[in-house]
Order: sequence, then structure tokens, then C-alpha cells
Amino acid sequence: MGAGARVLLVLGVLHAAFCYSPRQLSSVCSVHSEFAGDDAEMAAPRVRGTVLEKKLLDCLDIEAVDALAYRVEDGIAVLSLGDGDPDRANAWGTLAAEHRIEPHLVLALMGALDAIEHDESAQALVVTAEGKYWCNGFDLRWIHEHLQHADELQQAAELLLARILQFPKPTLAAVNGHACAAGAMLMLAMDFRVMNEDKGFVFVPGIDLGLAYTPGMSALMAAKLPQQLHRDFIIYGQRFTAKTLSPHGVVETAPAAEVLAQTLERARAVKGKSKHASTMARIKQTLYHEAVAALQHHPDCMFLRPTSNPMGFENLTFGCDRPTSLGSSRDGVSSPGMPRTSSPSSSAASSKDALTADIHMAARSERITGLQRVASLRGGPEAD
Repeated sequence: MGAGARVLLVLGVLHAAFCYSPRQLSSVCSVHSEFAGDDAEMAAPRVRGTVLEKKLLDCLDIEAVDALAYRVEDGIAVLSLGDGDPDRANAWGTLAAEHRIEPHLVLALMGALDAIEHDESAQALVVTAEGKYWCNGFDLRWIHEHLQHADELQQAAELLLARILQFPKPTLAAVNGHACAAGAMLMLAMDFRVMNEDKGFVFVPGIDLGLAYTPGMSALMAAKLPQQLHRDFIIYGQRFTAKTLSPHGVVETAPAAEVLAQTLERARAVKGKSKHASTMARIKQTLYHEAVAALQHHPDCMFLRPTSNPMGFENLTFGCDRPTSLGSSRDGVSSPGMPRTSSPSSSAASSKDALTADIHMAARSERITGLQRVASLRGGPEAD
């Protein structure tokens, strides 16, 4: 190690010692052990079976939480956050119909995600709810009564968001009503969002409540919202409806009675993409790496230690250069093991390919001629 490298190492150690808490320092020092190999993939964040789960169960004074039930409809897992009964309240006074985020819901939803990920009959996930609310954010009444466990709940909720953000199957939110605060983040973590155009607000009121967002939450919102909404949505807590978010591509709109049906229609259109589930997870992990790392309280190793991971060429079908869904003779593309058929579309494609090849050949010839001219002027060897 050279003198310059030793100086940088000493400065880095001093910076870490003075600027990081022991917990953060431990996390930074674990980078090499967790991501030692170039091909290493981020593990899906877990709460079940961890010390964090035990802490949440202890504060609930129960031994386990059952996973949320779901049904599989035409290859799509449909999961509800709860009913819309306006008269039923939890033990601490929160209306159950608000579907607020508290330890029981986090653990139950995490359990359902584990089950759906490994359920071969489920090719996509739709999360819906009933009543006035889709999800009304953190359960602040529960937090007020269990303030000593607020950090554990926040950490578990962030892991839940990270889990959905990199889920290996398409995720869709059928937003029947309000999606507020952490509920809005839960909605944004999904791949697709279909929202009730007749009623319901989406907003994050941290500025009005005196609550700052964690780096992970901020990164999630920044990743899922267009730049022009960052100021009003994230900083100033402006309330948006389906009709004001739709022009920005954040949600698709549907009449109240058709939200779930339209979401299922969208799910049917994309469920086939889960054929390569691990590939979908890796694409999401790299696309949202800043948010995923921050939500999991890990260093962003794709930024600190960028590598060129294999793309997965072994997944390709030999002899097929297009998506398999297009591999039919009517599209002019031969399926593996089938002879290419002659058709107008294939003839047109062949002509286009031939023209493209001619253009490339002409460009290459012109480039070589130019190089030869320069070489001859310099008295050097000619270009090959």
C-alpha cells in the first residue's frame, strides 16, 4: 500500500469514528462481508424470524401473528388490508377501517408476502381494501401508547416498503380511498397504482405534523414521483387526487365501482413478466438501489462498490432473439426447433435487416478508408 493510500485510509477511519454512530459504523463495516462476490444479490428484507419480530410480538403481548389471507384469481393473488366497517375499533381506539400501519399489520403483511412469493399459482399481487381508506399511515394512537417501541415499528415499516419495492412479482395497488402518510408510501412502493377517481386523497403531511422522513422514505418517494412533484408532495404535503396525479403518470384512474376490476385487468396484462422472478427482483434492486439500501439501513453498495453483474444470458432460449411471447410464425419469428416461415411480415423484416446491414457496412467502409488516408499521410501502417 502506497503512502497516499495509507493517508486516505487513516482519514477514512477518522471520519467514520467521528461521524458515525456505533450502529452505523457496524453497518458500514459489514459491506464487504455482505457483498463480497460480484454476483451477490441483495437478500429480500425480512422481519419474520428476527429479533425485530420478537420485539414487536412482545409489545403486542402475543406469540405470533397470522399472515393476511389472500385468494388467487386467474393467477393473481388478491390481498385486502381490511374491511370498511366504520364502527369497529382496535383496543387502543383507532378505527380498524383506517387500515393503519401498526405491528400486527406489518407482521401479517410480511407473512403474506412470503407466502405469495413462493406460491407458484400466484404470478402477480394486488393489494386492495374496503371502505373510505386504503391505508391511513402509521397508527399514531398506538405509537402514543407504545412510544418506547416506535423505533421498532418504524424500522419494520421501512423493511416492509423495501420488501415490496423489490418484490419478484408484479405488484399493484387497487386504491379505493385515502392513501395518507406512510400509506401513501406503501402505495408508491407498488409497481402499478389504480385509484378511485371519485374520492380519496394521497399526501404525506410530515411538514404539518412535525415529522421528518427517513432517508429511505425520501428516496422511495423521489424514485416513484416525477421531479416536478417533489417540492409540493414531499416537502409541502400538498393533497393530490387521482385526477391530479394521473397526468403525471403516478396513478391510473377508475370509477369507484371499477377500481379492483381495472387493477385485475392490468395485473392480467403483466403477470407473465414473473416468469423470470429472480430477474424481476434484480432489475428492481438495481433500479431502486438507493431507496432499497436506505430503507434497509444498509450502505448503498452499488454506489460505494459498483460492479458489473452478469445479465443472465443463460436464461435465453437458444435460437430465439425475441421475447418468447412473439415466437410464432404469424409474427415472422420462428419458435425454437421450428423452421422460419416465409410471410410478408418476415420478408419486410428481412429487407429492413438487409438495409440496416448495408448501412453499417457502408459506414464501416467509409471509416476504414478515412483511417487508411490518415495512415498514409503519416507514413504509418494501413488500417485493417
